Amino acid sequence: MVALVSALDQLGWITDGQRQALSALLPPPMRNAAGLEVGEMRAVLRLKTDTQAR
Repeated sequence: MVALVSALDQLGWITDGQRQALSALLPPPMRNAAGLEVGEMRAVLRLKTDTQAR
């Protein structure tokens, strides 16, 4: 889901409101055994546009 939201955002196909609604479906921050926040899932996807491909 992280990559999907990133792709939609990069393509400009979602509004701020839609992005916020979709964020509820994204995984929560990663926590260690002590319950401390230690990371997050991020998309590393970078789409090429027609102008970037040339």
